[in-house]
Amino acid sequence: LWLLAYGGFALDVGLVLSGHHIMAALGNKLTLQSPSRGFCIELGAMFTVMVFSRAGVPVSTTHCMTGATTGVGLCNGDIGAVNWKLLAVIFGGWLITCPAAGLVTGLVFWGIATAPSAQAGNGMFTGSYHGDE
Repeated sequence: LWLLAYGGFALDVGLVLSGHHIMAALGNKLTLQSPSRGFCIELGAMFTVMVFSRAGVPVSTTHCMTGATTGVGLCNGDIGAVNWKLLAVIFGGWLITCPAAGLVTGLVFWGIATAPSAQAGNGMFTGSYHGDE
């Protein structure tokens, strides 16, 4: 239960601190959007998540939204309707995320695993024990 609470808290902090950057990038910076296009983007991402979740394949809703936004932009009939440079930056961020998360996790684990631990006889205990008088 504590893990779910921590994960929810971390998602909230991430949304508050940098969520507006993601919303701005997927807004009109990637392709021009209107209410009807926004509906199609949400519908496409929803169907993608539902189909792959039903098949047991984990998918990211952010990836689905980005793909749906790109797809709706391409439906404009003009390949220039999509900001390909921004899409490349987003894709590059996805490629960097997994190795960076693995590196940070490994460093945190290494720091915890090699930290000194309090054991009898290694000098970390000071004072007298309850049994020693």
